[in-house]
Amino acid sequence: MKRIIPLILLISLPLFSQTLYKDKIWYIKPQANTKTVKTDNFIMFSSNLSGLNNFYPFSSKALLTSTFHNCFINEANFTTSFQTEDTDKLIPEGKGERDILIPYKNYIYFLLKDSKNICYYIYRYDIKNKKSKFILKLTQKYYPGYSATDKVKQSWKENPSFKKDWFNFINEFAEFRKGWAFKDKLILYYAPDYGLFFGRALIINLKTKKVEKTIERVDTVFGANENHILYTKLVDDDATTVGDDLYLFKNGKEYKIDKFDRDNGAFLNGNTVAYTKENIITLYNIKTGKRKEVLKLNLKLPVVLGVSKTGNRIFIGEREDKKQTLYLYDLYSKKLITILPHINRSFPSNFYVSYDGEYASFSVGENFYRIYLNDNSKPSLYVKIKGLIDSKTFKDKVKATVYFQDKSFVSGTNGEFKVNGKLYKEKTITLPLKEGVNKFVFEAKDRAGNTVKKAKKIIYEKPIKTTIKEIDNNPEKFKDKFVILEGFAWGWANIKDKKEVEKYSKLPFAKNNTGLSRSDGSFSDGELRILLPHFSTGSKNLTILGQIKLKNGKWLLKPINTM
Repeated sequence: MKRIIPLILLISLPLFSQTLYKDKIWYIKPQANTKTVKTDNFIMFSSNLSGLNNFYPFSSKALLTSTFHNCFINEANFTTSFQTEDTDKLIPEGKGERDILIPYKNYIYFLLKDSKNICYYIYRYDIKNKKSKFILKLTQKYYPGYSATDKVKQSWKENPSFKKDWFNFINEFAEFRKGWAFKDKLILYYAPDYGLFFGRALIINLKTKKVEKTIERVDTVFGANENHILYTKLVDDDATTVGDDLYLFKNGKEYKIDKFDRDNGAFLNGNTVAYTKENIITLYNIKTGKRKEVLKLNLKLPVVLGVSKTGNRIFIGEREDKKQTLYLYDLYSKKLITILPHINRSFPSNFYVSYDGEYASFSVGENFYRIYLNDNSKPSLYVKIKGLIDSKTFKDKVKATVYFQDKSFVSGTNGEFKVNGKLYKEKTITLPLKEGVNKFVFEAKDRAGNTVKKAKKIIYEKPIKTTIKEIDNNPEKFKDKFVILEGFAWGWANIKDKKEVEKYSKLPFAKNNTGLSRSDGSFSDGELRILLPHFSTGSKNLTILGQIKLKNGKWLLKPINTM
């Protein structure tokens, strides 16, 4: 049975106002009551979100929060843009309870526990279309706690009443701890109960709607992204001993990253993993496999809480009794900066850290924080040029569409970019070309002054009007050149001009010509004939604009346009 979550739009999506604090620190101005902390190194805002029991980073700007029955999207300016109502109604027949929420772009995945039938239902709610959709049912074998130790399983056999009590126990207390959602994948994790059952991570394929892989004997999952899962493992058969190895699941395989201080935690962001080894902050680059020791910590009971994708900003907590403190280590200034001193109760958690750490969000109990630091990262820049073939064109002008944005959103851009020093405001522009090589440098910058440049080379080559014979005599001369050929083309079906086809079919093939496949048609300029790719049916007079390609010592005509 499909249920719908009603959705209430509280306000229209806010227009974010980027404001300069000082130097290169930009921030989104709060539109709600907040506390503000200003220092030379950062500006930070906090708000008490009373009554909320969960915080989930929803996007680079927004936070998904929830109560026991509702969830909300809290924007970068601290306003609430969406509220869902009565999420428990997603369970068929209204039975069961919500376990965890997992946000992904415009979706919220609901993991719903049906204790009576000992299963889980996964639904996906589309915020934009205001509809919920059943995704799949997780059966008993994937239920938290079913990964029992061998001793427990043996006790099931020996004592049936114990088995019954066991399942009542896990049905009541075992639950999924956390989840991550991506385009085609959902990752779920439940923690172990030491001495009773192992933790486990499930990888669910959202296309096939099946559990694709389970990672067994897991202790803690520190984080996951579309390509990686970071975790520790239990190393004995009794599920009591946690190993000191940090593991990475990548491309369907398990890898050991390093020995580490497991009580100090770890954090995954993009291709960067942050952890400590003998109290030395260490960064591991997944892409290169290289490790970098950053700082020796002189803190009691430190915890790695967050890291930017670049590794330039690292958030660290200190759990000393009566002196819980949140720090930031900034690789630009080489400083360990105090963010929150003397935290009395809850420890900072739920960290989101932007590309270079220009912005981060986290929670402490019911208080939610947003912090802004120097924006040192270059904007992203992408240039799309229509009509190019191997950087070449046969036209004297091309259209270029330029996409660029601030990597972290905090400073933003003014929407202007330059090409060879000339300023443009429109997204798509026309670039005039001279015959030969044309060089263009595209340049964009954000409001913090970070500049990115991208060079493009465009070759304008006028097509050569020629004959099959001229090309066949010297294919190397025409390699990658644009040519114009005039003649008659025909395929192998629906031929109308049978006399013309019969006439041209008697002409010899060019000896150095080749085709792409058995379905190629034929073309003749009245002297020789060649294979013509992508012309399998019909017959007609044809002028072909194409490019000559060499293939295994032969030449091939690659049609671009026909008239």
